[in-house]
Amino acid sequence: MSFTLSYIDFFNIRVLDVDSGNPIDGIHFIPSAECKMNLEKHRLLLKKRTGGLDIYYQENPEASSPLLAPIKKRTRFGFGLVISDPNFFSSYEPDLDDPPQLYFDNLDGAGAILAGAVEVLSENAQVQVVDTAKVYAKTFSVVTDLTVAPAPSSYSIKEKHGPATLQTVLIDNSSGTNKVTTKLNDPIQQAASFVDASGPYLLESDSGLPATSTIYLDDQLVRQSLTGIIDIYWETDQDTAPPGGTSYEIRFKLK
Repeated sequence: MSFTLSYIDFFNIRVLDVDSGNPIDGIHFIPSAECKMNLEKHRLLLKKRTGGLDIYYQENPEASSPLLAPIKKRTRFGFGLVISDPNFFSSYEPDLDDPPQLYFDNLDGAGAILAGAVEVLSENAQVQVVDTAKVYAKTFSVVTDLTVAPAPSSYSIKEKHGPATLQTVLIDNSSGTNKVTTKLNDPIQQAASFVDASGPYLLESDSGLPATSTIYLDDQLVRQSLTGIIDIYWETDQDTAPPGGTSYEIRFKLK
C-alpha cells in the first residue's frame, strides 16, 4: 500500500528591506546542530529562499492522525545568520562603528511565544542598536574600563526573558589598573552557579556602566563568523500554525 505525504507551510523567516518590502539578497541561514536534530526529529523540511527560509511539516492524509512527529513541548530552532556583503552596514542601519552581531527570537518580554500570523523579530519595527548582541563561549572574559563613573564592581548573568539572576562575579582590581579583565561562568570558580545551557542571556553590571547587553553563550556558534543568531520557539502541534504558516520578519532600513 502506497501513500503520498503532504508538505504544509509551518513557518518562514525573511530578511526584508523596509522601504521596498523585498527580501534582501546575500542572506544565509545556518541551522545549529540542535536545530538540525529537531528538524529531523519532527520530520520538518527546510528550503532556502532569497533573503530567508521556509520550513514545512509533513502529514499523511490517509492516517487517522495525519500529523507526523508532532511537537509536544517547547522546542528551539536556532539559526546562524550570515550577511555576505561586507559593506551591508555601510548601507543599512543600525549605524555602528564595527559590524555588529545581532540576536532575534519570537518571544515577548516575559518569554511567551508570539502568536501572530506575521511577527517582526526585532525589538522595534526595524533592526536597531537594541538588537545587537555578543556571542561568547560558555566561559568568557570581559574587559572593563574602571575610569567610568560610577565604576562597576561586579557583573551578573541574568535570564534574557525573566527576572532571575543566575550568577554574579566580582571585578578584581587588586592591581589598581584602569582596565581589568574578568572571567565569568568558569566551571571551577563558579561551579555552584555555572550556566550550562546554551542560549541568550543578559550581562549586567552593578553600576549600570557598561550598559546591560544581550549575550549568547554557545561553545560551537562562537567559532563561526556569524552576523547574528535567530531562535524560533514552538510548543504545540505544527498544524496549529496559521494557514500559510507563521511569517517572521527581520526588517532593515537604508541609511
